Amino acid sequence: MRVRRVEVPQALRESSGLVAAYNVVVVREASVLGATAVRFKSPVGRVVWRTAQPIHQIAVPKLLKRASRSLSAG
Repeated sequence: MRVRRVEVPQALRESSGLVAAYNVVVVREASVLGATAVRFKSPVGRVVWRTAQPIHQIAVPKLLKRASRSLSAG
């Protein structure tokens, strides 16, 4: 019997008084797809996100690649 993975997006949500962020991850065979949406609750939230965004844009793709490799290996 072969077990088949079903595409079910998993969502992570974090919220503060400044921003609300949503990360959705879809796992498919040996690949992983991620998307982030950010809603600003105040003008200061935009400044906070602009500070965090470069780190997010570097870290998340690396983490998703690592997850994809892990799926391929096992």
